[in-house]
Amino acid sequence: MISIFPSSQTLSGIVELPKSKSIYNRYLVLKAIHPELKLDTQPDSDDTKVLEEGLSQTGGTVHVRHAGTAMRFLTTYFASTPNVSVVLTGSERMQKRPISALVSALNKAGAEISYLQKKGFPPLKIKGQKLNPTRMDINCTTSSQYATSILLCSSRFGSSFTLNLTGEVVSAGYIDSTLDVLKNIGYSVELDGNTIKVERPKKIKSNISVESDWSGASYFYSALAMAISGEMCLKNLNIDSIQPDHLTAEIFKPFGVETTQLGTDLSIKKVNVELPTTYVADLINTPDLAQTLVACLVGLKIKFKLTGLQTLVHKETNRLEALQVELFKLGVVAQISENSISVVEFPKVFNLAIIKTYNDHRMAMAFAALGVISNVEIEDTEVVSKSFPDFWNQLKNTGIVMSVTS
Repeated sequence: MISIFPSSQTLSGIVELPKSKSIYNRYLVLKAIHPELKLDTQPDSDDTKVLEEGLSQTGGTVHVRHAGTAMRFLTTYFASTPNVSVVLTGSERMQKRPISALVSALNKAGAEISYLQKKGFPPLKIKGQKLNPTRMDINCTTSSQYATSILLCSSRFGSSFTLNLTGEVVSAGYIDSTLDVLKNIGYSVELDGNTIKVERPKKIKSNISVESDWSGASYFYSALAMAISGEMCLKNLNIDSIQPDHLTAEIFKPFGVETTQLGTDLSIKKVNVELPTTYVADLINTPDLAQTLVACLVGLKIKFKLTGLQTLVHKETNRLEALQVELFKLGVVAQISENSISVVEFPKVFNLAIIKTYNDHRMAMAFAALGVISNVEIEDTEVVSKSFPDFWNQLKNTGIVMSVTS
């Protein structure tokens, strides 16, 4: 457990962010299909390690633990790999996360995927084979990663492939990231509404460098927004990134965080602004920012309603329920629905709370930023290894005071 104490509320320092695991994992799948692809240093995150290990297996049981990205990406990868026979499984929580839309689409295209326990959920039995669809439909109401999983393996289907997105597409920015990654290494991509046409590249761009993670940067934006003053340098980050969470810079602007591009790095500075009394936003394209933004808005005592959060119930935990429970420990009553969270009243002083993480890295990092203004304790601190193993050191280096307790 880590105890975090209010500091001088002036934060500064150089933050070394991890590489974007979201972008790197896309390239990892493409590298398995195009071995000539060369990537720079791999992120030291659990999710990336799990995916890399999975891509190297051709039989037996592949266990992805809590890594939803690996589960979805590997489903299509194994299904389209001839002579592979695997059981694809994960943690207890992973076995409660739906995957029926992806499995159904692949089976209609000729794949051999079956459920070993509950229909619609992992574990999966996959017998890989050559697939030859020229067109597929995929429902993206639950996750945009279903579409990404298929697109990353599209060159295996033929020289030209068309994917039609159906339903209400959530996290559409992540599909855009996938298309940018494909184009970056030489694929031809055409987007017409919800229809995507992809053509196999004649030549692969071999050397790829991946920028830092915008989701990881968001926690430092949040901390700085709650500080009185300060300035930080976020290394290897581009304000015009292909990562959907680059919208962090715009989202935190009303809370007094000013962003400036300095070469390959970003400078973020706390400036004086009149804070809004209420805040309403639709986060359907940036759901990974929800916990960060909730913690910051609570810390600033700004009434809010965030919508577009229907995917949060299928994450590492039911994030809406987890937020409601942990905020109540602080003395904050949050109202949640199937796709929203709101708070309209705050206590004069927050309760000292021990925050449970629910095996969710974002719960730990989002609530840690509250330590700028209030005492908080975070359980299961190692959970950050999923995406940002050095998070606690980087947070401490900005001036936030913390100590490890038993």
